[in-house]
Order: sequence, then C-alpha cells, then structure tokens
Amino acid sequence: HPETGRRVWPLEGYKREGLREKHWMVEGIQTYHRSMETTVSTMLQAGFLLETLQEPLATPEAVEKWPELERMRERPPFLLLAWKKP
Repeated sequence: HPETGRRVWPLEGYKREGLREKHWMVEGIQTYHRSMETTVSTMLQAGFLLETLQEPLATPEAVEKWPELERMRERPPFLLLAWKKP
C-alpha cells in the first residue's frame, strides 16, 4: 500500500465467475474462477463430505533455498480441499 508500505493483495471481481486468462509463470494461462461459496455449495449438494481443508505456506527451508518465496508466508497461494463421496 503506497501510504503504509504494507503489501496488499487486491481482490478484484471475486464474485464474477467464469473463464479468465492471466499470467501465472507464463502468459495465456486459462482458469475458470468460482467463488468458495459456489464451490463448497456445489460439492455439498452433490453429496460430498469435506474431509480436509489446508492453506499451505512456503516452509522456512523452502524460503532459505528460494528467498522470493518469503512473500508466500504472508498469505497462502493455494487452498486445498479434500472431498469424499460416501
């Protein structure tokens, strides 16, 4: 943030679901964005049970080897969900 010097991660168009193209390591990556509300509701309505939710961070060992990963210790880059169909 320009006034505080703190890093911010703007969240733009979160509720606008659908196909998106972006740069993620390389240009032209296509993703299909869904909100967490849509994702979890759809899975529960389909009869799945949520078994695990994880928000992994870069380990201190990984940051030591690749210092650029330090920024990934402030917010998780991924959300991992494990589902089970009974």
